[in-house]
Amino acid sequence: MKVKYLIILCLLAFFFDAYAVSLQQIYDNAFAGNGYDKLIILDSTIVYTGGFKQNVHSVCIQGNGAIINLNGQVISINEEGMRFDIDHCILISSSYVEEFISYENGAFGNVLNNTFYSINGNGNSSCGIKYSECVNDTSTIKNNIFFGFYAAVYYYTGDYESYYEGTHLETV
Repeated sequence: MKVKYLIILCLLAFFFDAYAVSLQQIYDNAFAGNGYDKLIILDSTIVYTGGFKQNVHSVCIQGNGAIINLNGQVISINEEGMRFDIDHCILISSSYVEEFISYENGAFGNVLNNTFYSINGNGNSSCGIKYSECVNDTSTIKNNIFFGFYAAVYYYTGDYESYYEGTHLETV
């Protein structure tokens, strides 16, 4: 039943792309708040498109149930100590993408109460969240729904001894 509603939401996202707002533009114009360098509060009546590459120390997206259609782009966090938190978003991609959110080289964050939906629904997208070389990771992934991925979360590090060290992982 939930999948049926999710599919309907995804179809609505395609029909309302004419009213879509660039997530990159929202990111570029975001202000500091609640201890973050950029606090982004989304409106659930707007479809946001595309991804972005984080270039500040900390970012938080409070989704309020908003749809983010990545359109083949990635939300990328790629630097030691960078923090990216995201909650209450529906993330889809109408084009192929390897991963939806990419944490690399010591980046970390909290991914809470989101829905990740591979629009193909056949495992074509590699993963919802990828961690690469985040050996001291303190991220929390909790109460998320992943559909249509080869792997919900993928961890890679050259230091196999600390592969899961410090990581708390809960997925639904």
